[in-house]
Amino acid sequence: MTKQFDADTAVQTIKRFLTGKLNQSGLAGYVVGLSGGIDSAVAAGLAVAAVGKDKVFALLLPYRSSSKHSVDDATQYARQLGIE
Repeated sequence: MTKQFDADTAVQTIKRFLTGKLNQSGLAGYVVGLSGGIDSAVAAGLAVAAVGKDKVFALLLPYRSSSKHSVDDATQYARQLGIE
């Protein structure tokens, strides 16, 4: 029997993991690279949900072949999350 994927449980587990690792590290927060793609957006969103926007700092990391739209998307998403 295959177990059904539960997105809410997965999100809660990831948030607990991120919060626990940050607390264990003794550091002030997370640095997340934003490229304008979905992977980095999900990582940033989960980090903010886990530890709060004041503990997440974003670096804009476009690749040389990234479109201007990717840079704009990353910048806009950082603003929406309320992170620097």
